[in-house]
Amino acid sequence: MFSSSPVFTWSDFPIKSIFAPLITKSVMYLSSKNIGDENYLAGETINVNVSDRTLPQIKVIRPDNREDFINMDENQRTDFVSYSSTFTAGNYKFFSGDELVSTVSVNTDPAESVTDYLTEGEFDEYLEKINFNGKHIRINKSDNPAQMILQARFGSELWRYFVLIAILLALVEMTIARNAKKELVGIGS
Repeated sequence: MFSSSPVFTWSDFPIKSIFAPLITKSVMYLSSKNIGDENYLAGETINVNVSDRTLPQIKVIRPDNREDFINMDENQRTDFVSYSSTFTAGNYKFFSGDELVSTVSVNTDPAESVTDYLTEGEFDEYLEKINFNGKHIRINKSDNPAQMILQARFGSELWRYFVLIAILLALVEMTIARNAKKELVGIGS
């Protein structure tokens, strides 16, 4: 579904370089013959029916055109394969030799597209859920984001503390030198 008609009176979208691949991919996705009830999301393990395989090795072509190979045990005649490297959304093709055995569509999680704001508690729960070990900083609307980001990157300015420590050390050194001088004057008399 597009928000603009592919007509030149509406926009120049049909002459953009993304138009043809977008239409082609959309038509291929919508016309796939093996549309099942399975709804796989990126990152989930998918179960694929490979009962039509002819060889003991399954070749998986991922959406980024990388290939994975799954070796099947010939002693056990299993009809299903579990595949867990589904981190990229798109169509995963399973081949037995040169024969296409199955195609599975993996989609992005629709929860990632929700643009509602989270409360601070919900955000903290999410960070705990994903085991986030880093440090996060909240920037209020009244704060200057550029200044907060610079402070987070480089830390607080420490020169004030070092000047204060240098002054204190100078006072301590002067006190020790004065006491040492008095002791030397007392010894010399």
